[in-house]
Amino acid sequence: MVRRTGERQATGEVLLEFQQVGNAVRVTAMDPVTATEVAILGAPSAGRDILTRNAVRKLDYVLEKRAAGHGADGGSGGARKTIPKAIPGR
Repeated sequence: MVRRTGERQATGEVLLEFQQVGNAVRVTAMDPVTATEVAILGAPSAGRDILTRNAVRKLDYVLEKRAAGHGADGGSGGARKTIPKAIPGR
């Protein structure tokens, strides 16, 4: 059973897309009400049910974070800075 949380409770609907990418499957889950979209990669051997469950759980997680006032990336609003690592010998 998939848990229905946050903004998705109203409709409970999730749009799913499965794409074969090399030796993996990319599963995209989208909430049609908020247009929030997430993607996961998994092994085809995991099976459609497990891949679906994991994608929906990730979508729930992102929706819960947004509902709590934290951006989808944990609250930084997408303004993360990355510091490049030094490359030896340069």
